[in-house]
Amino acid sequence: MAETKPPKIVIEPSDRVVEALRLAVAEVGVEELLRRTSAPHELLEKWINGEEPVPLNVVTEACDINRNNPEAPSYSKILSECTVGASFEIMVEREVEKSAAPVVKEIMPPAPHIPTEKIAEPKGKASKPEAVRQMAMVGAALFIIPILSVVIGFLLGGFTGAVVGAIFGFVVTTAFTFVFFVLLPKKSRRT
Repeated sequence: MAETKPPKIVIEPSDRVVEALRLAVAEVGVEELLRRTSAPHELLEKWINGEEPVPLNVVTEACDINRNNPEAPSYSKILSECTVGASFEIMVEREVEKSAAPVVKEIMPPAPHIPTEKIAEPKGKASKPEAVRQMAMVGAALFIIPILSVVIGFLLGGFTGAVVGAIFGFVVTTAFTFVFFVLLPKKSRRT
């Protein structure tokens, strides 16, 4: 089985990243930076020349080194400023095992058994189209009842009748909502 190494985050070698690396090398020397980052000499040269993406831990170490240098620019001391505008990539490496003997036969898992009989729907509940139709009727009633009661109240009693009609419509709509959304669902759950 192939093992996966932990992912490595690399940063594109932008001008700020390269400058932070160069300042760190100038501060502690190539050998010390190589020792701190455990990186090979060839890769460090490629990173400093901007030829290859730089691992995040190397840039972090360079920023830590530059923090002790008072003449270094602030963007070479702080990781977030050093990597502004740079692209990050997550690299995952896999170690591939070589098998001792070639595979002769491919083993296929058994096909899963899928039941073909229809699953019975629970009784006492409305089907989806029926439920949609019922909800549309309830919604229309909740919209129409208050408007009709205000209009009828206005025609019968003017402004005062409209206020009484609005209150009446509110009471009827609240009762209607209670019946359809509280009482009827409880009744259908029992059966």
